[in-house]
Amino acid sequence: MAQIALLHPQCARLGGAIKMVLLTAHALQKQGHDVVLYTFEQDEACFPDLQKNLRIVVLPSRTAGILTKPLQIATLAYQLRHVDTIIANNPPMQIVAALTKLFVPRIRTIWWHHHAPWYYDSFKPVILAKAIFEKFFVMPFIDDMVATSYYVADIIQAYCGRSSQVIHPVLESISEPITPKITSNNGVTLFTHGRLEEGKWLDMIVRVYEKIRQEHPNINLIVAGMGKLESFLREKGITVIPFHKRDTFVDIMSGKYGHVLWVYCSSIDAFGMASLEAQIAWMSTLILDRGGAWETIVSKDDDSLVWHLVDSEDDLCASIQYYMEHKKFHKHLSIVNFSHHRDYFNGERLSHDLLILMSKSMVS
Repeated sequence: MAQIALLHPQCARLGGAIKMVLLTAHALQKQGHDVVLYTFEQDEACFPDLQKNLRIVVLPSRTAGILTKPLQIATLAYQLRHVDTIIANNPPMQIVAALTKLFVPRIRTIWWHHHAPWYYDSFKPVILAKAIFEKFFVMPFIDDMVATSYYVADIIQAYCGRSSQVIHPVLESISEPITPKITSNNGVTLFTHGRLEEGKWLDMIVRVYEKIRQEHPNINLIVAGMGKLESFLREKGITVIPFHKRDTFVDIMSGKYGHVLWVYCSSIDAFGMASLEAQIAWMSTLILDRGGAWETIVSKDDDSLVWHLVDSEDDLCASIQYYMEHKKFHKHLSIVNFSHHRDYFNGERLSHDLLILMSKSMVS
């Protein structure tokens, strides 16, 4: 089997990308590969269970001065000269992979895009230079491209004419769906969770909430998570709670908050793990039609549990108002197919996709 170097700059911040990297490391190890994860920063509290039984090499910090960063990249590239395959994840690791390939052509290089390369459409000089550098000086030394969603794959195809193998993220574990408790509380609670950052459009959710509340005082908004926008939410009088995975969903759906509607408006996520987590818990879900979040949705001809895509702030507002009146959406909007989610977004499918990826690398 192969010696594989997994590269990710930061194993210290909770997020879908690093979770996917850790799950990938375990899956490759189970297939018999010798896997080492290289990172500039490690926090053992970041998905501690997933870090167990992995070989993780922490490199000198990437926060060093601008003149020493190229040296760090070159040094790591030199260290990797003996591996068989490099899987580079977030920047600047794709540069490490390309540089290693330049001097050791036998090494297979894979660039896994966990985020949409938004800078491809930028005209700012520095960012445009980065995009040009990647296209003409990095891409030629990358053997295989992997995208976390078809949304990202389409962007890469349009920009550089390279096709990508799409490997959707998976859930760490899948429990049985949570049955919402019958409640005498006729109010509606809007709920969302995830990193509280710019680009998640939490301000849009707050604006819609405040607008609807003027006519429907029995509506509430709860946000679970941590991040820079936590103070903004609290200043607006929004309830902010920690997110404890399934325990939070069980509490939210216990009936004490009335009817619960999960809302997702991120414009920066390439896939949308949070929306998948909400759907697998059987929460009625509103999703803004941006990025790759729609790829978490599977239709089924029923209306007991509903999802709905919205395309604007006005549509979001109208959809919430409809839900408040009917406690569900139109029948034709369908339910999320839990059986498909359980059978598709799991470790077995990830292992299958990785087998395809690695066999392609070995025979190329």
